Amino acid sequence: MKELRNLVRRLLALPDGVVRPANQPAPTGREPFVTVNRTRTTAAGAETRAFDGGIEKEFIHSSYLSTVSINAFGTEAYELLLKLRSVLASSAGIAGMKALGAGVVVAGEVIDLSAIVGAGYEERARVELQISHTHTVVTDQPRIDEVEVDTTTNTGLTRSVDIIPMEST
Repeated sequence: MKELRNLVRRLLALPDGVVRPANQPAPTGREPFVTVNRTRTTAAGAETRAFDGGIEKEFIHSSYLSTVSINAFGTEAYELLLKLRSVLASSAGIAGMKALGAGVVVAGEVIDLSAIVGAGYEERARVELQISHTHTVVTDQPRIDEVEVDTTTNTGLTRSVDIIPMEST
């Protein structure tokens, strides 16, 4: 999520520290800020696997659809998220998402959540994005140096064989 927050900050030309994770203690004050929070993730299809025998690694690729809630607080919060929806569709937005291995599938409607908070009025807005993204997990998959195979026929004949692979030249 850190990379997505950084992309949102760059696309909106906001200073460092203004776009931050949601659901954590942080100063709110009077300055506008934006939070980014992944609210749910669903697998999109089955995982795929690939094996590289040269380095004895297995690569498991998973595709997901995640819903990300982006909230803006402070002056012109609603307009800021309208701008975000537009810049995500720009060449810079598409390239930025592609660099993250992701893409925006749906950018939902911007919702005005402004309210009276304490003794004053606070502008708030939210937009939900559905993004597709992939994850790759790399695991060790050491070669098998020797394997024992036991066979039994339907007549009860049993045989065991040790198979030792030859070194390739």
